[in-house]
Amino acid sequence: MSWPIELDAAMAIDQQHNLQLQVTHVKRDGLTPTNGTANMQSAMNRLLASAVMPALRNQLKVQSSCPPILPRLSPVVEER
Repeated sequence: MSWPIELDAAMAIDQQHNLQLQVTHVKRDGLTPTNGTANMQSAMNRLLASAVMPALRNQLKVQSSCPPILPRLSPVVEER
């Protein structure tokens, strides 16, 4: 049996260039736990650091050694 978990969070990059989640709201089975936000944020950030970031860094190293597929584009500025 699975237990759905809803998260409201913002993702950012810290000083060490790691992805970090700032969890603002947690809901499990339609209920909001009393201290679930801090616990979930800590658990998700540990998961990102141990599983996602090593793979992402490896992927970025491979991509940086390849020539770019598309040229860099300058940002589009809308004129009013």
